[in-house]
Amino acid sequence: MSFPGLPEPAPGEALLVCTYYKDGKALWGGLLNEIGGRREGDVLVLGSSGVRLRLAENHGWDHLYGGNVPALCRARSRR
Repeated sequence: MSFPGLPEPAPGEALLVCTYYKDGKALWGGLLNEIGGRREGDVLVLGSSGVRLRLAENHGWDHLYGGNVPALCRARSRR
């Protein structure tokens, strides 16, 4: 099965991939509120640690299973 490629995070960022969509819209549920932090566009900055999570959304990842994520990362690393 083929999935869209992952976006390239900026240095110091980690990707947070949404895997549930309705009518093409990302449904994060309560996850972003539970994590906390502040939004800066497509990035969630966590507290005083400065950890930056790039919110990756693409309806092609709808219902992506956990076992598929390593395959996405591996495919990305071949570039």
